[in-house]
Amino acid sequence: MKRIVIDYSTTFYSQGPPTGIPRTVESISDAIVETCELEVCFVVVDEKRRGFGSLSADKNEIQNAYVPQKNDILICPGAPWAFADYITIIESIKPSIFSLKVIIYDLIPYLFPHFYENPDFGRYYFNFVTQLVSNASNVYCISECTKKDLLTNTNLPSLDGKTQVIQLGNNFNRIRKYDENCDLKLNQFKNSILCVGTIEFRKNQFFLLKTYKQFIIENRTAPDLLLIGKMGFLNNNISHHISEDPVLKSRVKILDCVNDHELAYLYSNCLFTLYPSLYEGWGLPIGESLMFGKNVICSSTSSMVEIAPELCHFADPIKQSDWLSLMSSLCFEDRLREENETRILNEFQNYKWEDTVRCLLI
Repeated sequence: MKRIVIDYSTTFYSQGPPTGIPRTVESISDAIVETCELEVCFVVVDEKRRGFGSLSADKNEIQNAYVPQKNDILICPGAPWAFADYITIIESIKPSIFSLKVIIYDLIPYLFPHFYENPDFGRYYFNFVTQLVSNASNVYCISECTKKDLLTNTNLPSLDGKTQVIQLGNNFNRIRKYDENCDLKLNQFKNSILCVGTIEFRKNQFFLLKTYKQFIIENRTAPDLLLIGKMGFLNNNISHHISEDPVLKSRVKILDCVNDHELAYLYSNCLFTLYPSLYEGWGLPIGESLMFGKNVICSSTSSMVEIAPELCHFADPIKQSDWLSLMSSLCFEDRLREENETRILNEFQNYKWEDTVRCLLI
């Protein structure tokens, strides 16, 4: 009988509440365990062994070396480029397993190397991805945009036939409710404008701050802005900028350690959300916002236009006037905002992680 083996390395080695890819790995893994009738086990990169180690049942510690079996389906849903020996490990076990399934999130480091601290990372990343997909039995891209970027840039003749698009779930860890402790802690942030995502150059929060500053200069009664995310590279020292700017310091807050229950509370109680990213492989916060019935203004680039084109409000990520106009409408035209919320609740198709893994396991 076949066995599902999940590479849990990205989540296992992440610090703090899982966000981004670590949270995606966790959500996919939980959904596989809950829905798959096959035996499921977890492995992580064990750099001391220069191989995979098997995880304990609670996924908290490495127990012993992973021994591949001929019926194993190895799923790599994370960010394995962080591990120097990963390709070597995969190539060593590939002849001993049934198949290798990998998820590709984007080619952003290669396409936009200036978004990253190490100028050589883009080339390393591209070579890594090329080797990984060359070894894979099946390749799953998280958007049509990512698939196009992958096929166009790798130019591997065999890749097209084994590559397909897989949609990520919107119900992060299937949490849609929050407890009363969230209200006690976060009540002050009700009816804020929300922006969720790592605070870095690519996510474009510095542009957002300049736009928001202009917005509140023109509209003093506008809601406060809440940024949710960890500090990343090239963040333009946003925390300093906010704390020292006389216009922004009382109107913008950053929360960098938010668990899923708290995030659910903030989505549920915000006025609307913003996602001004320059380029995305998908854009989970867009779908999450819609799942909670909230309007979202997002960038009209890359994969973001795929998520819910009839329900999102799109803006050019470098054109301030687009954002100002849409923000004004959603802030001050209550009927428009509320009618859109009703339409979102009625029309948005909440894609579950169970649906994601169903496609992954076919």
